[in-house]
Amino acid sequence: MKPKDVQRVTNLFLNFQQQRGTAVAEKDINNGSCFNWALLAYRLYGGRLCTVDSFDGHAFIKIRRKYYDSETLNGVIDWRQLKGMKYAQPQIFDAKFYEMTLMSLRRFCAYWKSNGADTLYDIYLSPPPA
Repeated sequence: MKPKDVQRVTNLFLNFQQQRGTAVAEKDINNGSCFNWALLAYRLYGGRLCTVDSFDGHAFIKIRRKYYDSETLNGVIDWRQLKGMKYAQPQIFDAKFYEMTLMSLRRFCAYWKSNGADTLYDIYLSPPPA
């Protein structure tokens, strides 16, 4: 996955949110909308859906050997270095105490629906945009 691909996911995500009347600032995607961003990235580029089960949690994707979230354009080998991890538990977060879980699509959706995801949009599960 290239930086332009990560930015494409982010731009599509922001456009969709705006169309639904639920606009979110790009800098805030990883602070409350990471699960939908991860679903869209997964739908467009494949890979694996990932979740960190911490105080607020974080969702992201793994493609090949790298992890990506909306702020980590180049990907990282160690998920603890994702820029969005700063939101997982502000000020007292220490990634060494948390585990990352690779999840199937079904498990990912069930997890986030039961752990604070306000809305998992079906559009992110439908065929990708052209």
